[in-house]
Amino acid sequence: MVTGQTQGIVKNIKNRFPEKTVHWLPNGVDDSIFNAVPDQNKRAALGFSEDDFLVLYAGIIGLAQGLDIILDTAAKVPPELKIKFLLLGEGPEKERLLLRKKNEKSDNVFYRSGIQRRGPSIVQAIDAAVIPLKKMDLFLGAIPSKIFENLALKKPIVLAVDGEARQLFIEEGRCGIYCEPENADAMTQAVIHLATHPAEARQMGENGRVYVEQYFLRRNICADWLKAMDNISKEGRS
Repeated sequence: MVTGQTQGIVKNIKNRFPEKTVHWLPNGVDDSIFNAVPDQNKRAALGFSEDDFLVLYAGIIGLAQGLDIILDTAAKVPPELKIKFLLLGEGPEKERLLLRKKNEKSDNVFYRSGIQRRGPSIVQAIDAAVIPLKKMDLFLGAIPSKIFENLALKKPIVLAVDGEARQLFIEEGRCGIYCEPENADAMTQAVIHLATHPAEARQMGENGRVYVEQYFLRRNICADWLKAMDNISKEGRS
């Protein structure tokens, strides 16, 4: 058996190696995260107030993510909306982006070092998450793993990833807003919409929890995979 993390990968392998058994084995969430107890002091500990609209990017600060879009978006949002962007993570683009932030005096963009870049307490403290990738055909079959934790904790996403991720989490799951990759104007509109439509943003978060619980629980994903392996074993014995 060959496994692929996205349906696009699975389709590609099947097309090239039709004689192989190929199984979709996506990322997902452990349902124990649903019972995570909110840390009421985490937002203040991060340096943000309750009336800030806090947008998170947590993950690799690398070339593929195209994170200049966050700085471009931050420069466009009206300051009176109190939209703040929090970056967590490490990667080859970190120093360049932090230098750009300093030179441009982007005072609504924050980087926190020395803390766990992911985890329930961080995600529970935010209002929305941005999930960007560069605009490349290669990424039409990509599903960034950071999507799942945010949705499991009922946070709406701004998804700047086209293709399979858009189809699953925006068109089917209705878990957030899609914006064209590397389009800061579109991301700005999406973030402002979430900040100014709190009831709609909350509903998207609720939709996200329902969607991952229905389709992306790790225990169910593993059970399907073991069943497929068992079927192969039975075929081999027959």
